[in-house]
This record gives sequence, C-alpha cells and structure tokens, in this order.
Amino acid sequence: MSTTRRVFPEVFKHEAVDRVISSGLSVGKVAAELGLSETVLGRWVMRLGGAGGCFWGVQGVFQHVAGFTSAISGYTGGTANTAHYGVVSMTATGHAESVRVVFDPPT
Repeated sequence: MSTTRRVFPEVFKHEAVDRVISSGLSVGKVAAELGLSETVLGRWVMRLGGAGGCFWGVQGVFQHVAGFTSAISGYTGGTANTAHYGVVSMTATGHAESVRVVFDPPT
C-alpha cells in the first residue's frame, strides 16, 4: 500500500496555524475545515515557535487556544542568577525571552 505525500506551500501552513490560534477552535475542527488530517495540522502547530515579541503577549495567546494545556513565560540561555526581568532587560545577559507551551490536541 503506497501513500501519497502532499506538499503544502509555507504560506498555507502559516495561514492554517494562524486559523487555529485566532479562532480558538481545536486543531481537529480547523483541520476538518481545511481538508487536512488532524495529525498534519497538529505537527504544524507544535512546530510553531521561535520569535514572538513580548513573551507575556505570546503566553497570553497560547493560554486561550484549544489544545494548549500550558504556557509559561521564562528565559533561555544565560545563567540562572541573571534570569530576572530587570536584569535581562537592562544588560547583556545572554538570555532570550521564551515561552514553554504544552500542546495536547483535544479529541
């Protein structure tokens, strides 16, 4: 049994992920709307990350999206003793703002 692998343009992937985030709908519902499998769209959403601006703003978005069970702001890089907002925002500590998200698609 062979399977056909569909290749999607990056812009479609970004629009699909944006639909999940902006609508508050589950990954499964958006996937059905777009004719995708929930697994494929779920992978795209899980790969979401990298830069996002203010980490509190990014955290706030994920706290309200179906399937994300946790969103916690923090820092990556640097050392623990300088991982404080006042220190990181005023000096070069080697930290980057980050958000740890946990995704568990609703069934």
